[in-house]
Amino acid sequence: MLGGGRPQSADERQQADTLQPASKLFAHYYSPQLLALADACLQLEPQRRPDSLERMQQCLLANDYVTPPPRSLWQKAGTWLAQAAGKKP
Repeated sequence: MLGGGRPQSADERQQADTLQPASKLFAHYYSPQLLALADACLQLEPQRRPDSLERMQQCLLANDYVTPPPRSLWQKAGTWLAQAAGKKP
């Protein structure tokens, strides 16, 4: 997984969905197109997910993925301070 851990199970998400969208958590590390595909694959409702591996492959091949520009020192400091204060950035 992108974050290095196991996402919340579907059963747990049915009760209380705390899974944050990949597009929010990893915006500074991966392209928006790749994160949108990851978010689509993690949808709870099956009809909202890609319907096949072929569809996922088409999505992957259809985009020109680029690494997002690096964050400035001020942005990194703001994230660090928010985390140190116990807030989610």
